[in-house]
Amino acid sequence: MQHSVPLDSLHIFATNKEIDSHNSKMIDKVCQQTETIMAQDYDRNPQTGELILRPAPYDSSHDYLPAQLHIGPNARVMLTRNVDITIGLVNGAIGTVISILPGQKGSVLPHAIKVLFDNKNIGRKHTLSSHATEHKPIDITPIEESLRKNAVRYQFPLQLAWACTTHKVQGITTDKAVISMKNIFAAGMAYVALSRVKSKDGLLLQDLDEDKIYCTEQISTALQRMPKYLVEQHYDQNFKQNQLRILLHNIQGLIPHIEDLQANSDIQNVNFICLTETWMESNSVSPNLTNFNLIHKPRSSSYSSAKGIFEDLSNKKHGGVGIYVRNQQQYTQLTFESCNIECVGLRIENIKTNIVVIYRPESYTTSIFLEQLQQLLVAIPQDDGSTIVLGDFNEDILKSNSAIQMFMKQFGFMQILHNPTTDGDTLIDHVYVRGKLQISLDTIQTYYSYHNMVLLQIPVD
Repeated sequence: MQHSVPLDSLHIFATNKEIDSHNSKMIDKVCQQTETIMAQDYDRNPQTGELILRPAPYDSSHDYLPAQLHIGPNARVMLTRNVDITIGLVNGAIGTVISILPGQKGSVLPHAIKVLFDNKNIGRKHTLSSHATEHKPIDITPIEESLRKNAVRYQFPLQLAWACTTHKVQGITTDKAVISMKNIFAAGMAYVALSRVKSKDGLLLQDLDEDKIYCTEQISTALQRMPKYLVEQHYDQNFKQNQLRILLHNIQGLIPHIEDLQANSDIQNVNFICLTETWMESNSVSPNLTNFNLIHKPRSSSYSSAKGIFEDLSNKKHGGVGIYVRNQQQYTQLTFESCNIECVGLRIENIKTNIVVIYRPESYTTSIFLEQLQQLLVAIPQDDGSTIVLGDFNEDILKSNSAIQMFMKQFGFMQILHNPTTDGDTLIDHVYVRGKLQISLDTIQTYYSYHNMVLLQIPVD
């Protein structure tokens, strides 16, 4: 049976020799104009540090920026280094060369290579106006990389990408690919290649050999021993009448993981989702989560004091806290005006309970944090109800005496979580409770974050 293969289809091979051959054929076939960009290699004088340009670049392996880059308009290329992760310019991003901008007078290297990336979101900032940004090519400029023997190389972080090795495509997802199994030589390689394609309709196999699809015996044994990750959940459909559920999760980026959160069946009967490390700014578009509304406070708005440490914390990337509240859930938002802590809070009227979500960066000095925490605790409404303070405190209770835990105890709070909450077997996500609430806890694994979810279940009369 003959299959038509579009010219821009990604070909996946096991070896560099195969991809070099395919890419060489394709650039001759597709690109009318090409040029070879020679890397600029410099030797560093060990005594003076002076860089001296070599007449020709060193011979180097595929592990380094290329000594020679044969390229031209319409060439398919891939980024080989992280250039700017905040806008998606990451190792493995694929696109098409639009043009090559000549260098300034006296410069051997071109000024830039304009690349139109396949992913339209690459190059966009996640801001309120980001949806209006056009799909435009991006200038890729040379970068510096150290070589062995006190040498430095300047070259574009690009390689031709009509074909890539199985190793290089790890993490990539594509609509269509041609996969050669001819020279697969290791366990798991076939799986990595085959799983790059979104559906079987976009998959074309060459040199099919079923014996090449295998894993190591250790992996097979380990899979048999692993507990099931997805198990059928039998939830009480009347949960709103007899139980209130709260999830705590350090999501490590809400915008990149909103689809993972939406697809997680563990949130279907949850009333509140308390998030730390949202990594969102004040002008970020709030990600929509079906049936929930988001209360959010970014890091940049959390530190009101002009004191040096607070200004430094405010200017750091990431951080941020938020709570997704299920629609029709009754609550009152709490405000904390003068607390220099990344926190957000609300009051659940039907159980007379305050919830306060906190994220403490590792760089936040504990003694200063506790001073601010005291102000926060005093600002929480005091009545005959209960209070839950929960979040990522970046202090492992399992490995040391916790200054934060002892401090909270002085204010009548008990830390009720006792099992590790991270892939590193640490307990840095704390749940502090003051009052007479009866709370059952469970941890839920996630595949997209270093942190597991923590589920709190509270009986409701």
